[in-house]
Amino acid sequence: MEQHNTATDGGTAISTQTGDVNISFQQAVKDYFNNGMTALGRQLYPSALQHFLAFLSSAQHATGEKNRPMIAVAHVCAALAIMHGNPPHYLKPEEVKLVLNHLKEARKIHDNRSVEAMAGTVMAIVKEDYYLADGMRAPEEQPEQLRGEVALLEQREVVELARHLGLSRGTTWQLFADRAAEFGELVARTDRVIIDRDLSPERAEAVRKYFRKTPDPKSLFWPITCGIAALVLLVVGLRFNWFALVVCLFLIFRIGRFGFRKLGEYRQFRKEWEWAEPKPSDEQMDLWLREDVEFIRNEAGPKLRINPRLDWEGGELVVESQAVVGVPDSLRGKPVYYRLGEDYQLRASAYDVAILLLTDRSINSYRCHLDTVSGDIVVELQEEYHYRDIVGVLSRSQPVSQVDAEAFQKTMQLPEGWSLNITADRIFELRIKNGAPMELHVGYGTELQDEHGNVAWSGNTHAPNVIQKMWRARRS
Repeated sequence: MEQHNTATDGGTAISTQTGDVNISFQQAVKDYFNNGMTALGRQLYPSALQHFLAFLSSAQHATGEKNRPMIAVAHVCAALAIMHGNPPHYLKPEEVKLVLNHLKEARKIHDNRSVEAMAGTVMAIVKEDYYLADGMRAPEEQPEQLRGEVALLEQREVVELARHLGLSRGTTWQLFADRAAEFGELVARTDRVIIDRDLSPERAEAVRKYFRKTPDPKSLFWPITCGIAALVLLVVGLRFNWFALVVCLFLIFRIGRFGFRKLGEYRQFRKEWEWAEPKPSDEQMDLWLREDVEFIRNEAGPKLRINPRLDWEGGELVVESQAVVGVPDSLRGKPVYYRLGEDYQLRASAYDVAILLLTDRSINSYRCHLDTVSGDIVVELQEEYHYRDIVGVLSRSQPVSQVDAEAFQKTMQLPEGWSLNITADRIFELRIKNGAPMELHVGYGTELQDEHGNVAWSGNTHAPNVIQKMWRARRS
């Protein structure tokens, strides 16, 4: 970006490749520009945009070639301020139109080649990311006609653009990253935040063991006892006559058969124990769930085409994204297995995860089934609910039939000596006007007030309160 300094004579000097050009704007007009540059440098985008628009509104009446380079810079800076550091595909259609109009005006002014290169580069990035990457036709000049501008960028222009552009899709962005690398600058090439989560075979086996029933303990007491008894009988039989020996051999046969049966039972126990033990701790299971939910949360914004940052950070969310975790009825047509931990909270071999993004106008849901064993997302669903169409945000409990309760308990593992009387299904629900509600089963137990049997996810407590608060505010 070109350097702009206030000269001692009250004029403004723009440092260009051809030298210093004095521009005789009034002081108030110069202040708009300088304040805009200061705000943009601090990434205060709304303030920067306000100053640049005020400058352009005042400067449009200025005449003379000396004014043109400064106006071109203001157009490029206004476009960057509108983008607010976001990728172009997060912008609204009217914002994209404004950005392209500013860049088009900047390119009409040929007095400053570096500004023209910046405008062309940004225009190509915007058109590729907003239009072409989603199969839409870009207006007017196509990105391939503008990509050559990237090679004309100098280091200071690359650094400036990298500060204010959000990571984008398309060939031009990759060329821009290559150009930055030539100057030793690092520009990200992917918008995927790497979520560090364990997807190892060891995790998969540990999760399987967590839901397998540990067999009742068995020991080698009877095999050892039978072996000792058989040895004693053999010694006794050999010390007496043949009749005593026959009797002892008969007893040894009976005792030995009993001992071998008990030895077989012990071997089976060891096999089943190794199949089910050692189990990961409840804390480890919760850690894996948190990692998986964060991965899904990271997917939600791009899937829903919503900027997942808060509005005061330049995003679209009025509150942080909310995660609700329930349990599905089945996964890939197979039953889901459950276990109550030592904290009496429910953990499952699969979860029904909903990430809710609340904007100023709607609640947007990215919902999927999570395979806890592999960490895979099995099915996914994207929905948008306008606040006016939501008639209730509920946490409710409904009776469970005896048949369903018995079927559920067949797939449930409880700590030794514990029991859970399942009479109620706890549900988080968004009730929609004239439409099917969004429901997640977040626990099973005796009653809603009973904390036992809830899914081990603390967000299930907070999310309904946050969502209900925002829904009531927007409905009113």
